[in-house]
Amino acid sequence: MESSVNQTLIPDTLTHVKADQGVSNLVTAVLSGVALHIFVFNRGEWDVGAPKIPVSLFSVQVLLYIFLLFSEPQASILSALWETTKISSCVLAGITASILLYRAFFHRLCRFPGPLGARLSMAYIASMSAKHPDAFNYIQGLHRKHGDFVRTGPTELSINHPDALNVIHSGQSRCTKGPWYSMLHPFISLFAIRDKAEHSRRRKPWELAFRAKAVQDYMPSVDKCTTDLLQQIERQKGAPIDMTMWINLFMFDLTGLVAFSQEYNCVRDGKKHPIMEVNDSSNLISGIVSQIVWAISFVKVIPGLNTNMKLLIEFSEQQVRNREKMEKSDHSDVFSWLWEDFKLEGRDMPQSRLDLVADASLVIFAGSGTVAVTIIGVLYFLASESPRHLEAIQRELNSLEEINSHTLTKMTHLNAVINETLRLHYPALSGFQRQTPASGIHIGDTYIPGDINVKIPFYTLFRDERNFDQPETFIPERWTTQSHLVRNREAFAPFLLGPYNCLGKSLALMQVRHVVVELIRRYDFSLAPEQNAKDYWDARTDGFVMGLGPLQLIFTDRADPL
Repeated sequence: MESSVNQTLIPDTLTHVKADQGVSNLVTAVLSGVALHIFVFNRGEWDVGAPKIPVSLFSVQVLLYIFLLFSEPQASILSALWETTKISSCVLAGITASILLYRAFFHRLCRFPGPLGARLSMAYIASMSAKHPDAFNYIQGLHRKHGDFVRTGPTELSINHPDALNVIHSGQSRCTKGPWYSMLHPFISLFAIRDKAEHSRRRKPWELAFRAKAVQDYMPSVDKCTTDLLQQIERQKGAPIDMTMWINLFMFDLTGLVAFSQEYNCVRDGKKHPIMEVNDSSNLISGIVSQIVWAISFVKVIPGLNTNMKLLIEFSEQQVRNREKMEKSDHSDVFSWLWEDFKLEGRDMPQSRLDLVADASLVIFAGSGTVAVTIIGVLYFLASESPRHLEAIQRELNSLEEINSHTLTKMTHLNAVINETLRLHYPALSGFQRQTPASGIHIGDTYIPGDINVKIPFYTLFRDERNFDQPETFIPERWTTQSHLVRNREAFAPFLLGPYNCLGKSLALMQVRHVVVELIRRYDFSLAPEQNAKDYWDARTDGFVMGLGPLQLIFTDRADPL
């Protein structure tokens, strides 16, 4: 009988031992997940290599499954699979729990206010951007609620402080570009270079391409595209014309000529180039998805999701190939300067080729879009605000003995209108990501820890009463006769500061002045009866470049054309 009892107890004991061992394995798996977060994933940047993580985890699962299947004599395929699933789930649970607890309660940004969701994941801000296409207004609301420093991500701060621009973006700043700039890796344009020394080297041919003499060489292209635009307006004068569409066509044509000596003839044909449709459809989505940099890494490698990105890159590659076939070397376009640098000894390498294509994409899509937004903004304000601004510019034109790119820089009211447009109608509403140095930075009395991503929301900064009196009102005179309305001049740098400032500033301003003046010389214009100024204003969306709705204007012959 004693033997019978012992035989009964042995299986029960083995069952309890196996159960305890199973629980122990799961607890170990959870702790392993916590350790992975603390010692691996919490160090360095993982955004670009994000797709490798699930591949690596899957490989580990396969090895674990094989081990379990062959280490247990009585293990079945299903039992080994079930055990592998349980252990893997516990590892992931440990990683997730550790990440969320750390971000919510122990992160070095915990003292900064912000939405709870933003503390836990960048997905929160991305979802808010999807819900509110005018995300710039949402961010402004967060600053009004929480103050100058708002935590908008697990490791990101949005900063609206009068001193922030100088500390983060000036030549003396110790901040560098953040992970956001790596999202198109391995295509690395000048805009995306994060290493300061490499940026300085790659910047040199761009400086040559945008110096004063080179910009003058691009004038025939500007004249040609402006003539095409004026011909279209002449045909349609007296009727509503959607200037949002026509200016975007104009700038795409102009960028093709200035950058690659390529003629797209969008204005002549009165329709968008197919790649413009692709870019337009990607603008808002890219603005949302790019909030989560690692998500872009997945989009790039998933068929279907990466279609638009591939089309944009392929178009840029085609422009480079087309320009190469021309064999021009007269420096009549931007590409000629980049091509010379590319052909230097040691530059004609695979990565250099990718960088050249990335630079082509930068010129085509970023350059044309930002200038188009500015021109459209100028036309909007001249048409919707007091007619005195248009009349003041017309008087300035009447006083000029000659109209050229040099004399246009002397037109004080025109340039004041452009400045005020850049303040209130800025193309890059949400700003540009920077990363603090390891030692951190001070903005005012506030210490920002090291290795933190920071952004200045320019939409909010340019509307801050500490920087501008009557900040929501369009007052060009604040840049001329009413300078007291600018309370903090250092808070306004639409072309940025320091080593990362916009090299194309002189060309961009020349393009804006030229097309606006050529329109004002010939026409009076106003909002079309069906165009409500508020409707245009409310249609703005946040993206890589500000998205705009239609701007219907009516052009009529000026009584005294110049």
